[in-house]
Amino acid sequence: MEFLLDTTLGYFVIEKLNSYNLKAKYIFTTHDEAVESLKKLQNNELPNNLKSFIENNQFKNLYAADKKFSKLIQKNTATKCKIDSCEIKKIKDEESFYKLLNLEKNHFDAWTVSIAHRLCQEKIKNNNNFDGIIINAVFLLEEMDSDINLKTMRIREWYGNHFPELEELFSDNLKYLKAIKLIGNRFEFLKYNNLNKGDIAKDSFSDEQVNCFSVEKKENSSINIRRENNLNIKSKANKDEKVSPNDSDKANILNDLDVEFEKNTPAWKLEHILDINKIIVNKIIELAEVSVGSPLDNSDLQQIIDCVTYIINHHSYREELNAYLSSRIESISPNLSALLGHNIASKLLSKMGSFSAMAKAPASTLQIQGAEKAFFTAIKQNGNTPKYGLLYNSDLVQMAEPDHRGKIARMLSAKIALCSRIDYFGTECKDNSFGIKARNEIINRISTFSNINSNKEKKNNKSTEKFKLKNKLTYVDIRDGNKRHKKE
Repeated sequence: MEFLLDTTLGYFVIEKLNSYNLKAKYIFTTHDEAVESLKKLQNNELPNNLKSFIENNQFKNLYAADKKFSKLIQKNTATKCKIDSCEIKKIKDEESFYKLLNLEKNHFDAWTVSIAHRLCQEKIKNNNNFDGIIINAVFLLEEMDSDINLKTMRIREWYGNHFPELEELFSDNLKYLKAIKLIGNRFEFLKYNNLNKGDIAKDSFSDEQVNCFSVEKKENSSINIRRENNLNIKSKANKDEKVSPNDSDKANILNDLDVEFEKNTPAWKLEHILDINKIIVNKIIELAEVSVGSPLDNSDLQQIIDCVTYIINHHSYREELNAYLSSRIESISPNLSALLGHNIASKLLSKMGSFSAMAKAPASTLQIQGAEKAFFTAIKQNGNTPKYGLLYNSDLVQMAEPDHRGKIARMLSAKIALCSRIDYFGTECKDNSFGIKARNEIINRISTFSNINSNKEKKNNKSTEKFKLKNKLTYVDIRDGNKRHKKE
C-alpha cells in the first residue's frame, strides 16, 4: 500500500509493509512553485509536477486523503487511486513523521508559514473588493434605517407630551420631524400667527424699513388698516391724483414688509418649505390652540430640537448612501438590478455573502433566502416549506395576486440565477438588456394569470346565472290555489 501525502514542502509517497517507509518524494524548489501547485489543487486542478511525479514512479496501489483528490489523480493519470484518510492521518500524527520524511521540524514549520502568507496575499489580491464594499454598505443602510426609526419613535413620544395632536397629521417621519423643527414651542407658534405682526416684524428688518413702518403704525395700529391705506394710495394713482413720492415709497416698503413678514412665519414655512396643504396648516393652528399638551421649558425644547436636527442630518446621509449603493450595484450587476431593483438586489447579495456564491447558487436556494429559519422548521416538522423570503418584498411578487405569488417567486428566482451568472461570468452582455427582458417576461406572465382569473370569474358568473334562470323556469307556482305547475 502506497500513501500519497501532499504538503507545503512537496509530495511524499509512504509505503506500508511491516512499517512505514519513504518510497518517493518530490520537493518544491521555490516558493512560487509551491504556491502555484497548491493553488491548482485548491481549484481542483492537477499540477504538472505532481502528474509527472506519479507517472515517472508508476505507483500500483496509491491511496489519497480525500475523494476529490483521488478522482483528480485517476482522471489525469493512468494510475488507480483509492481513498484512505484514516491511515494518512495516522501517518501525519506519528512522532516519527519528520524523521520518516527526512525533514527538520523547524525548517518545515517556517516553510509552511511563509507559504501560508503567500497564499493569503494572493487571495486578498484576487478578491473582488466590490463584494465587501456593497455588503458593508447594505449593513450600514439597514442599521441607519433601524436607528432613524427608533429615534423618531422616541421623538414622537417626547414631543407628544407638548403637542400630541400633531402626530396624527403626519404619517411620514421626515415631514413630522421638520414640522417639529419649524413649530417648536406651540405657544410661540400661535404668537407668531395670531399677535400683531408689526410688533414682531420690528425685530426682523432693517432700521430704514422699521422707521417707515413706525411712521405708518402711528396712524394705523393693525396690518389690515395699513393694507387699506396702500390700496387708497393706488386708487389715487388710478384717479390721476397727485401722489407724493414719499407716499408711494412708503406703500412699497409696507408691501415688502408684509411679504417679508409672511415668509418668516412658521405657518408660511410649513406650507411652502414642507409642501403641506394649507388646509393641514390651518388644522395645525387649530389643534395648537386647543391642544391638551403640557408646556415645555426652553432647555427641554432645545434638547428635542437638537435630536430632531441630528435625525434629519442622518436621514440626508442615508439618502446619499442609498444613491451611492444604487449606482454601485447598477454598475457591477446591471441585469440583476434591472430585474429586482437595487434595494432587493443588494440585500440578496449581502445575504448570499458574495457575487460568486450568488452566481453559483441554484434558483431554489435564491428563492428562500431570508426565510431559512421557517424553511428548516418546516422540514423538521414535516410541514409546508416557505415559497419566498426576501423576494416577497419585490415589486414583481407584489404585483401578482396572492394565489399566484408562489409561482411568480419561483419564476423570478430562476431569472435571478440567470442574471447573476451573466453579470458575474459573462463577457458579452455588459448592459442591462437581459434583465429588462426578463422583467418584461415576468410582467407578461402576471398579466396572463390575472386574465385567466378574470375569465374564470366570468364563467362562474355565467353558470350561476344559468342556474338561477333554470330554477326560475322550473318554479312551481301555486299562487292561484289550484296546485298547478306554472312556468314563467
